[in-house]
Amino acid sequence: MTLAKSFLFSIALICVTVSVSITSVWADEGNDTSIVSLRKDGVIIVNSKPFYPIGTYRDPRDDLTDFRGVQEAGFNMTHSYYFEDLSTIHTGGVALEEDLIVTARRYLQAAHNHNLKVFMGLPRKMIKRGDYGAIREYVRALKSEPALLVWYLLDEPSIHKVSPEVMKKVRSIVAEADPNHPAMVVFCSKIGDYQGSFDIAGFDPYPIKGRKQRVDLISRFLRDRKKEVKGNLPFWHVVQGHDLSKPKKGDIHRPTPAQIRCMTFLGIISGARGTVYYWWPSVWCNILDFPEVWQEIGSINSDLKSLSPVLTAEDISTEDVEIISERGDNIPYIARQHEENLWVIAANPDRKKVETILHLPIGSTYIFATDALNAERKLIIQNNSCTLSLDALEVCALKFTEQEKPNNEMNTDN
Repeated sequence: MTLAKSFLFSIALICVTVSVSITSVWADEGNDTSIVSLRKDGVIIVNSKPFYPIGTYRDPRDDLTDFRGVQEAGFNMTHSYYFEDLSTIHTGGVALEEDLIVTARRYLQAAHNHNLKVFMGLPRKMIKRGDYGAIREYVRALKSEPALLVWYLLDEPSIHKVSPEVMKKVRSIVAEADPNHPAMVVFCSKIGDYQGSFDIAGFDPYPIKGRKQRVDLISRFLRDRKKEVKGNLPFWHVVQGHDLSKPKKGDIHRPTPAQIRCMTFLGIISGARGTVYYWWPSVWCNILDFPEVWQEIGSINSDLKSLSPVLTAEDISTEDVEIISERGDNIPYIARQHEENLWVIAANPDRKKVETILHLPIGSTYIFATDALNAERKLIIQNNSCTLSLDALEVCALKFTEQEKPNNEMNTDN
């Protein structure tokens, strides 16, 4: 995200404020626009279908109409910081002379032509100057573009020295100009007095900084943020894909592919209803120069796409399922019911292998489980329990069935 933000200790999460009484609905205008709603648990519904956002803050080529990288890696949602700060850093060093709204419309239409959704930024100068008329004009001009999913109001308003009062005013202006799309704000720490300034909130403390590489801090951070807000706090998780210490090639503190995968699933286990990745602009450090990282992000995205029916399913009580390590503590996991199958997604954030016992509800009829992320893992259930071994940073997505089946790909359709 911003340079100042990036040097903070952060994992990025995007949280959604949901009405307690009814489902919030944002309906686009026009024949080709989308109807977007939020289920009470934060799952996004687009045109009556659940939608799991798999997003990125930029295409690695930083060209506003070149989405090759976004599509190659399997993303379904994108963004560009150009519309927030108008810097050529976000256009590959190329200066753009045309009107901002013309450029924004061209960008959104190009994204739509590539079957992509966009979380669309507001110009920061308009916000900092309190130019509410310009904000209103900008929003009204773009609100009917079918690629638009949410308005991205601001990164870390406290770092930009924008007060809660101003952010609440901006949100009010955006909602008045376009009541059909939610507004999002990103935070690197507590929400505090900014509550009420967004429909979707984001958290972005990344855990891999210098020699501090504790991916388990993600779960702790999310737990603390949930305590801040009464009721449900659904969120999207923005995963660290870059080196916080220096934006240059070859630095030893870039997250490893295994860390990126583990961080992604720790966010999901903590309740994420969307995943977004951040990496540096290409003029600082091109992620394509790190093919092992880029390939793993594509592999993770493929897994997320296949698991989307599970990732958008409703949670079930974790009291019905328990995973206890040999040390006697729980490892991070989440349980979901998709149609007749129980799914358990678990992760080992430790640097060592962990041996666990997985307990199912008493009286359950599941006798077999396969791992959608590891075709070689097959578990036999006896007396409502089984053993589960996870290597350091390993994750699994276990599908429990009442009869033994081969693990044919993800097979999330039943």
